[in-house]
Amino acid sequence: MNSLNERLSSGSISLLCLLIVLSGYTFWFGRRPHYSLDDGPSLPTVRLDRATLVGKHQGQTETFQGIPYARPPVGKLRFRKPEPIPSYAGRILATQSGFSCPQMPPNLIPPEGLSDGAVGYTKMIRAAYPDSEDCLNLDIVRPAGATPDSRFPVVVWFFGGGLQFGGISRNNGIPVVARSVEMGTPIIFVAMNYSPSHAFGFLAGKEVKAAGVSNLGLRDQREALRWVQRHISAFGGDPTKVTLWGQSAGGISVGSQIVTNQGDNEGLFRGAIMQSGSPQTATDISGGQRNYDRLVSDMGCARADDTLECLRDVPYKKLKQGVEDMSPGMFTYKGLSLTWPITVDNDFLSDTPISLVRTGSVTKVPVLIGNVDDEGTLFALAVANITTDVQVREYVQETYMKGAPEAEVDRVMSLYPNDPTKGSPFNTGDRNLLSPQFKRMAAFIGDMAFIAARRYFAQSRSDKQPVYVFLSERFKGLEHLGAAHSSDLADPFSGGITADYFIQFITHMDPNGRSMSPRSILPWPRYSNELPSVMRFFHDDIPASLGMDDYRKDALDNWNRLVLEVPATP
Repeated sequence: MNSLNERLSSGSISLLCLLIVLSGYTFWFGRRPHYSLDDGPSLPTVRLDRATLVGKHQGQTETFQGIPYARPPVGKLRFRKPEPIPSYAGRILATQSGFSCPQMPPNLIPPEGLSDGAVGYTKMIRAAYPDSEDCLNLDIVRPAGATPDSRFPVVVWFFGGGLQFGGISRNNGIPVVARSVEMGTPIIFVAMNYSPSHAFGFLAGKEVKAAGVSNLGLRDQREALRWVQRHISAFGGDPTKVTLWGQSAGGISVGSQIVTNQGDNEGLFRGAIMQSGSPQTATDISGGQRNYDRLVSDMGCARADDTLECLRDVPYKKLKQGVEDMSPGMFTYKGLSLTWPITVDNDFLSDTPISLVRTGSVTKVPVLIGNVDDEGTLFALAVANITTDVQVREYVQETYMKGAPEAEVDRVMSLYPNDPTKGSPFNTGDRNLLSPQFKRMAAFIGDMAFIAARRYFAQSRSDKQPVYVFLSERFKGLEHLGAAHSSDLADPFSGGITADYFIQFITHMDPNGRSMSPRSILPWPRYSNELPSVMRFFHDDIPASLGMDDYRKDALDNWNRLVLEVPATP
């Protein structure tokens, strides 16, 4: 057998990671909206306040891009809650997406002997997501000919990216809206930029808490939802029929939005779709103090009377580089142990999101939620050099179970045994063993980071609100990766069968709709603890079947018990 280094030397796996990160995404390489008096008479327009927004035709759809939904968070507005746009005026040519918010490179593993600079992974990411602090903007896709009287249902997209990078240029909503028109159930697609989970969006510490500016990325999202309530009717949308839809970090964000404010959604939405994300655990805001103090020191603000105000005055490029220097990418050794995570601040989040699920502080709306089968394989690539049982234990204990009793670590080790046939990619026997402990680590990481919390949500809430659960097994044949994280995005964003179910849900709050789509012929039952049904998605020859949400019961139940027994800690 070739050595691990030889198997990784071609860089093919790293490149495949990049392609999956960017899979299904159509880039709208844009900048700030362009203001012009010469827009042409045939272009679609929308009236906002005293302004006329000019979009463009895209087949069966019309798009309006780069619309600011809050004042730019620059200068004295950096590290402050988002402030709404006072009003719009003039003519705005909204035909290009705005900047993404500041990005953290994912730090993919380059081929052996080459630097990232030589391969260009970081350059590819930066090209995909041109960024700036002035980034609080959104894009809208609507059916062609929509008017304020159309009152179409609306879906608001929350992008993923490990809570470290990403933007609205990542996922093209045009195929989704076009498919909804073909189905006779037209919808409007909205995608917003927000600050991902680094210092610009999730600075933490006592100074941040005192100023009330914690979890700014989540607050950005909330402000965008308020903007939708104020303005979406001008585009032909119905503000009473808004569904949240997010994947990965976006799904986790949606999970946070449904548990904030004691579960009171303020009338901002009526349903939620979460792919590879759910209300999860979080750390206490005090846990960010060390990183806050280091950033303050690195930026030369340690002696300032008001360190937060000093950080507002630091030049953007210097601050961004300082944040990058402190932030490992999500494909590094401890990449999922974020430097700047969502925190319990007793303001936006009164407890960990998963604990709020337990206490019932959840918006009671229909929810469609699910995972891919092999959530952990992409992230396990970064720990493929862990080859022994001792190393597995050390990694799990140090990274995810610090301070836990030895008996609890023993139990986790026994529930994720050193047996490739029980590892991820699941149900592939001895195949896909990239390194001696790779499949074991992939199984643990996927369950810990994604699947356990999803199951807990479904079990806890299915008797209180409609819950529909799915499991995507598409691309199961990918070597080493299987049905990897993000592999479920291509189908809904290309107007596939998943899109049909999602569109029915967005329209009727039921993936079955009022009459089944010709392609979605299999009825999707509601989840219940008595019958925990799961819609399993495959490839086109067998597009879907029903299964049970009973796999790895002991392991997932144990992890949820551990998470809920331990309060939010620094």
